[in-house]
Amino acid sequence: MIKTFHSIEGLRGWLAWWVVIGHSFIIAGTPEWLPGQISNLIRRGDVAVNAFIIVSGFVVTHLLMKKDEAYIPYIIRRVFRLWPVYLACITFALTTTDAYRFTFIQLPFAEDIAMRSERLATTDTNLTTHLALHATLLHGLIPESMLKFSSSSILAPAWSLSLEWQFYLLAPLIIPLLFRRLHYIAMALLASALIAYLTKSGLGNQYQYPSALFLSIHFFAIGIASRLLLDRVNSLNWKQFAALVFLGVVFFAFYKLEAIIWLIWSIFVLYEQGSLQIGKKADEILNKITRLITLNTIISTIGKYSYSTYLIHIPIFTVFVYVGLNYLDIPQERTSIHALLAASYVGTFVASHLLYTYIEKPGIKIGTQVSAAFNHKNIRQ
Repeated sequence: MIKTFHSIEGLRGWLAWWVVIGHSFIIAGTPEWLPGQISNLIRRGDVAVNAFIIVSGFVVTHLLMKKDEAYIPYIIRRVFRLWPVYLACITFALTTTDAYRFTFIQLPFAEDIAMRSERLATTDTNLTTHLALHATLLHGLIPESMLKFSSSSILAPAWSLSLEWQFYLLAPLIIPLLFRRLHYIAMALLASALIAYLTKSGLGNQYQYPSALFLSIHFFAIGIASRLLLDRVNSLNWKQFAALVFLGVVFFAFYKLEAIIWLIWSIFVLYEQGSLQIGKKADEILNKITRLITLNTIISTIGKYSYSTYLIHIPIFTVFVYVGLNYLDIPQERTSIHALLAASYVGTFVASHLLYTYIEKPGIKIGTQVSAAFNHKNIRQ
């Protein structure tokens, strides 16, 4: 079994920066030189997050397939994977609240000012409650009627991190049930789609984002099914293949961009695993495309930093724009703000590198050690 899918790592990098650039448009609008269709696509950060969720389903399933691990050691590794960078970014966001208020609320070009102003006021009023919920990473489960802006207060992108954590908690209990039989996978896909549809119909207005697991379970299910089917792709009979195509068409009908992205990367994954037999000439072309888009050092590095990038970019934006306009005498004009945001992209990459190198990577190492020690202790007992 292949240990790591580097093409999936590359996809994470593309998705993270899709979100980053899209969020920067909130501050000063779209640059005038950017074509409207491209601008509209970049602003579809929801598509990038949905694709992220599919990737999580794929990756966690792969981890559970290759590593026979008890629940507690698994959770320990997940905690040390998520919490250190998350806590660092939450802390940084709290210390830059004034800069956020200036950048996202007081600037005349900012979008959704009323919502962000209300969110800041609500967060200030209920800060202790928000902090307590964020400490559990279950803040995304709380509906708006119980605590407004629970999912997006303090550090808005962390709503999807809460969603991921909910999935991590349940994944080892659910995914192994699907390992053996193919029809279980189809049943799980249909059940997850039904759950998402029913809960969105009944509870969707209770959440600012689909931050509760039951609202986004169908995307995780697609990732899970993709990984489970990957090892069987060459042994499917025509009925199973037809069913797979049908489910793919249904997915495309509801989520066109997500389906296209996942189809492209599924081809890359199959190629990386060596499951594609397409002829020498076609293989050479696909090899070049794969190397260009996902299997190269630059994209792999960006993908490696993607978790840190996703969490840190909003505070970095706020600092760059706030300092530039208030302390460097840069004029408060749209073009000047776009220039500051372009500089903040570099700052985001540097911050991502530092977070990965000095917090995320050591945290992963510690989590592995603690998990191994827990396993060893249990074996001795």
